[in-house]
Amino acid sequence: MKSESHMFHPRLVDELFGHKSEKEITETFAGTGRSVNGSFDRSRFSNTAIAMERLSGHADYCLPHASDPLAPYGRFRGRHIIGTGTRVLGGVYLGHRPREAIVLDASSVVLQSCLKSFVADRLNLMRTKFVHGDLTLDVNQQGVMRAFATDLPQALFEFTLACLPYHEHKTAEVFRRTSLPPDSELALDVYLEARTGVCRHMVLFLVGMFELLAKIGLTQGSMSVCRCYIPNLFSHAWARFEREGSDPLILDPAQNFIGSMENAGEMGKFVYDHELAKFFSAE
Repeated sequence: MKSESHMFHPRLVDELFGHKSEKEITETFAGTGRSVNGSFDRSRFSNTAIAMERLSGHADYCLPHASDPLAPYGRFRGRHIIGTGTRVLGGVYLGHRPREAIVLDASSVVLQSCLKSFVADRLNLMRTKFVHGDLTLDVNQQGVMRAFATDLPQALFEFTLACLPYHEHKTAEVFRRTSLPPDSELALDVYLEARTGVCRHMVLFLVGMFELLAKIGLTQGSMSVCRCYIPNLFSHAWARFEREGSDPLILDPAQNFIGSMENAGEMGKFVYDHELAKFFSAE
């Protein structure tokens, strides 16, 4: 967790903004969400809702439907649109403005390589700790799996920072070099190979790795992507981990923050609030 001097502070927000009270922040954000007639327009706070609106009428966009619960934001070129609370594997991550359409699949050779590396390193560390008496576990398959899942979010967080260092300019250059038009599919693999990303790439990798581990029974709890957009201020994505009997854990690799909302400062509490994130999401 970060110290008081390193609380959450969005990169695109004026430094003075961080000194405002939660009430002032709320009023400022609410003010940006007022429509012409003065009513509150929550869709203006959702990257996903804005993306859905701009894709309306697009030949490759299918509206959400009750018969397709895995795609609450609809589908783009057959893939479910990734938004707050959805799974990420097999989906497509679209921006509130046109940019790359990030895709990631469980079959990705690059992701599978990352998975194998992570699992091997973690098992080796567990073995070393066990030999030195620093780890107690039942010496059977279930015992090893439970031990593997212990503190897994922290380990995945650190792995994400190592695989996808944050760098805005390098990340923008990756897409520019592809010469692809906006909203073209681009695999997360490309950014992993370039070893660079920003919040969206980092959180997709983090949650994607968790989902891959879940497929082989090496996780406990659940992890999901959260997104929000504050007009004229910033757009952000992070992950939320939940496990029965424990407080929710916020994982924000782009801000190098992992911890509870109580340790995120006023700004962090506002941005990370789960009910608010759901409120900002499209229905």
